[in-house]
Amino acid sequence: MRTGDLLRPHRFNVSHRVPITYLDIWDRPDGSEVSQRKWEHGDVGVLLEGRYTVEDGAWEDMVMVEVLIHGGRWWVLEDEVEVIDG
Repeated sequence: MRTGDLLRPHRFNVSHRVPITYLDIWDRPDGSEVSQRKWEHGDVGVLLEGRYTVEDGAWEDMVMVEVLIHGGRWWVLEDEVEVIDG
């Protein structure tokens, strides 16, 4: 993934068995403040430069990336999004 790539939520969860209808989006990269808004499947986001590796808690070693969606800057888990092939 590179800055400026168009992103969408993965279609299925990690096990590829459950369709994803939305993703939680986060106000902070450490995953401590979830937004009330959701990233609905079908919405497109843009990858920004922000990148943060969580170093403690339940998400240790997970990578959060900053995205532009819903007119604001939010954070999502990198593993939950995919690049839209152009």
